[in-house]
Amino acid sequence: MNNPLRYIDPSGSLCYGVGLSLTESMALQLNGQIIMVWDDKLNFRNWKDHIGFLAIEAVGIVTNLGVSMETVTLWSNAELIHDLEGFGLTFGASIGFNLGPQKAPIPFQGSLLLTKSIGGDRRTTTISPGVGFSFEILGVDVAAGISLSHVQSVREAEANINYLATDVLPKAVKYTRAFSTDLAATLETIGSNAPLEQKIQAPVNSFEKWVILPFTRRVPGWIKAVGQLLTDLTDAL
Repeated sequence: MNNPLRYIDPSGSLCYGVGLSLTESMALQLNGQIIMVWDDKLNFRNWKDHIGFLAIEAVGIVTNLGVSMETVTLWSNAELIHDLEGFGLTFGASIGFNLGPQKAPIPFQGSLLLTKSIGGDRRTTTISPGVGFSFEILGVDVAAGISLSHVQSVREAEANINYLATDVLPKAVKYTRAFSTDLAATLETIGSNAPLEQKIQAPVNSFEKWVILPFTRRVPGWIKAVGQLLTDLTDAL
């Protein structure tokens, strides 16, 4: 039982957050959010695993035109912060209002966003109220769409920073050097007295090596991700 006088949520079944949201509403609504999140299992010893950062990208249809920037809060019935990850269906509404002098009013808006997760082992519901600046044509806005969320705990962020410094950066330097060497060799071939066929083949080989092959290696993964998204949407509907 949740006792408001003594506990926040002793059953450990809520997540909270606070962050920023940017929205563009033209033909489609594009929304991005960065939110610091934490769950009820947080304590002094394990805080690195139960505090993290939630990144949300969303796209949908909207009844308004304009842009807005808000400070948002988050409440969810997710048990752990990583339960906030994955695809979701979003439904939102906002209303605009002006503050300040009549000759130079400052446009603000208040909003409420509801996200229902789709796919995964645990279905979650997240509510995100927000308030911030708004530059929109209409005062009232209703939107619906789909979102993709990613969560990274503080411990994971530390590990990823170490991975970037010790693995990714050295590989990037090695890759850049190899690409520069190959590019220099290709340009040298083109400017040399080599046969015309060889001059034409040199940039073709470089394009295949540095563009075509890396792209084709990633296509199966993209197809698999799209298939999983369609499966999750079918299950949700």
